[in-house]
Amino acid sequence: MVTLINNGLSPSQPVTMAVAPDGVLYVTNGIDGARRWDGQTNSAETAGISASTAHCEVAGSGSGDIYGSFDVYTRFVDDAGVPSSFSAATTIAVTSGDSFGQFDYTAIPVSDEDRVVGRQIWRNTAGQSTTFYLDVEIDDNTAASDSSTRTDGELVQQTAMRYLTEDGWPNANRFGPPPSHMQVVVSFGNRMWYLVPADYTEGSASVSGTTVSGSGVQ
Repeated sequence: MVTLINNGLSPSQPVTMAVAPDGVLYVTNGIDGARRWDGQTNSAETAGISASTAHCEVAGSGSGDIYGSFDVYTRFVDDAGVPSSFSAATTIAVTSGDSFGQFDYTAIPVSDEDRVVGRQIWRNTAGQSTTFYLDVEIDDNTAASDSSTRTDGELVQQTAMRYLTEDGWPNANRFGPPPSHMQVVVSFGNRMWYLVPADYTEGSASVSGTTVSGSGVQ
């Protein structure tokens, strides 16, 4: 039995494939964007989820001992548990005299990708911005608001993630879609590597003022 996992790819560019350590197959050709297939579903899907360019709004309410400067990020999670990178940031700064007991999150970004089934809200603890912690987990892609009463002492018991690696490389923002113009994918060191820009020679383009027109391109 033959399973068709993907169609509609450019016929002018061959594909390369590689299997990730978790068993997921990745396919790319440098033209159409990378695809992923877990071997269980009937078709491949676009690799990676785009992060939100928007951010949630944050305010404090109630009486309590929470104060300091906090950065807050949202990220999406798809039906396979694959997350996006962090959204744009929101910052709230509160002095000890204005301490509060609850974080109120509103205008939480919603993804326009159908396979997104959840969202997460991450924040730092007061006095540091190296490590972020999972403060709220939302099991839908619709709710516009949520809240948390976790103090910093409680928050550090949650899932943690460095914003950058110890060497200064992106960590929280390493979950975006792979580069669509790279035509080779390989698996090495528990990561997927995309290499070799595609040499696209189909059709032609013409420029008139600020307008670029294509002919015979894909």
